[in-house]
Amino acid sequence: MGDAFREAGRIPLLKGEIAYLEGKSFPEERYMDLIEERVLPPNTTKRSHFLGEPFMVGALPRVNIGRDHLRDEVKDIAPKLPSDNLFHNNLAQALECYHFGLEMVEVLKDMVENHKEYVSRRVELTFLKGAEGIGAVEAPRGLLIHHYVFGRDGRVERANVITPTAMNFEHMEVSLNHYLPPLMPQSEDALKWESERLIRAYDPCISCSAHVTRIGELG
Repeated sequence: MGDAFREAGRIPLLKGEIAYLEGKSFPEERYMDLIEERVLPPNTTKRSHFLGEPFMVGALPRVNIGRDHLRDEVKDIAPKLPSDNLFHNNLAQALECYHFGLEMVEVLKDMVENHKEYVSRRVELTFLKGAEGIGAVEAPRGLLIHHYVFGRDGRVERANVITPTAMNFEHMEVSLNHYLPPLMPQSEDALKWESERLIRAYDPCISCSAHVTRIGELG
């Protein structure tokens, strides 16, 4: 199961409803109804479940869900989609680079041919009081959700950030548990290599998805 943005006619990155392969989608403000975060002791890492099941975010779900909107040049070299081969995630990243590279060339050509100039926009920021905001984007590694609640004094009362790697943690572990048993007759080094290969397929960013405190710094 994979989650990613969906928008009619294109592969969205900054807006759209959050979709999953079964063809359904939901607005980002409903993420708490469908995505559950839990901690399973003794591990302190948050595990994310979508509709009660581990799920994956990233380039492969994006390409699977938006496959009909890939450029023809990209479709010609893409594997059969949708794909449930986790090792295709890195290939999907390359396909996305090609797809959006072609999109950028068209945008630049349009600007040159029609003498369009880039105009910077000034955005006025309002100090929020007694407000709540939820936003989601497609970061390179997958869906990224930010959720903030401000009190009437303007202070942040509650904040929740779910990074792509945090969403993928549980799916990563479950995938390892399915992938490794048939390989058990192999050497320890071979098993380590295959484990690392599968983990790297998710392109995890541990530093941006975990909180680490050095015990010696507490005092």
